[in-house]
Amino acid sequence: MRIRFKKADLLPAAAIVQSVANPQSTLPILSNILIHTDHDNVVSLSATDYETRVRIQVAAEVEKKGTATLPAKTFYDLVKELPEDEDVTVEVKDKSAAVKSKGIRAELQTMPAKDFPKWPELTTKVSFEIEQRELKRLLSKILFAVPVRDPRKVLLGALFEFRKGLLNAVATDGKILAFVQHAIQGDKAPQDLNVVIPHKMLEELTRTLGDEGLVTMEVDDRQIAFTFNNLTLISNQVEGKYPNYNAVIPKEFSRDLRFQKSPMGSAIRRASILSDVKNAAISMAFSGDTVTVEAESYDKGRISEEVPANTDGDDFKIVFNYKFVGEVLKSIDTDEVVLQVNQPTSPAVFRGSENSDSFYLVMPIKLTELADYDEQGAGRADDREAEYSGAEMDEEP
Repeated sequence: MRIRFKKADLLPAAAIVQSVANPQSTLPILSNILIHTDHDNVVSLSATDYETRVRIQVAAEVEKKGTATLPAKTFYDLVKELPEDEDVTVEVKDKSAAVKSKGIRAELQTMPAKDFPKWPELTTKVSFEIEQRELKRLLSKILFAVPVRDPRKVLLGALFEFRKGLLNAVATDGKILAFVQHAIQGDKAPQDLNVVIPHKMLEELTRTLGDEGLVTMEVDDRQIAFTFNNLTLISNQVEGKYPNYNAVIPKEFSRDLRFQKSPMGSAIRRASILSDVKNAAISMAFSGDTVTVEAESYDKGRISEEVPANTDGDDFKIVFNYKFVGEVLKSIDTDEVVLQVNQPTSPAVFRGSENSDSFYLVMPIKLTELADYDEQGAGRADDREAEYSGAEMDEEP
């Protein structure tokens, strides 16, 4: 096999496939990418960790056809450091591959292409299209709420819930819940379908989706595929029944508290510096036309800052994990944020004041002795844990 690439064409493709390959796998072949010459001027690069698979087509001059596997990260790192605006030649003989460019020659060890997992064939049940920029926007609003580790396997992905032309995307770890709704156009949009897409697939999509063009989504009984531009991503669906998220969303709220996103975000970042490491707690005390953001820890000190707010009714204080609130504020598009509350110990909802298609439910935390700074404070703070108010979401509805 002998192929000549333009570095500008090869490098982004190599970056995508190496991000899917798994160098820690007990199967060494999964740390490699598969290079296959589809046509005289097109080459496909593939990678998989068995859960997620990617295939991308790259323009190239195929001088001799063939198939080979190369170590994914090594190949990407090498191509990245080759001279700009130069051709990259990949030539495979026996058990090694020569990568050459402008007087540079590197030899990479290969593995048998026959050992590389076969590309899956989907038995498509549902297929429809969505704008790339819209899917990318949707994913950017929910990805942070998908836990990377959780004993409840079904939570390790985001729920895509299709209902009569609407896509509801939901992610939660039981402490925070992100919800985004998007209208799906066209007759092919599924009317009643639930799919749980794993975190790694969501991450790859977020990284590779563009702002122009369509993405085709295909679903079968076990897998889901996204095809756009010259790229196809396939992933196993996460098995299991997703929690009944509607059961934890309050049907009504007693108060709407309003503030501007930018000054609140800055105040929370400052408060996080002095927040206790164990509980990551910041308090928000609404009174009159201000909200006081506070944090403290026995070994670092305390901070208090007033931020303009629009409050109605009696004074109200609530405590959150600053990491959750920070991510929520970054995901809200509007300048004004509405915090909807009932009690300091019941689920609260953040949403943009002009945005009805998304919201974020955050469980408050109860902290014992939050402001206790007497001579025994250090000892008690060491044992202090964040205690979340209310029940977490169960897997059963």
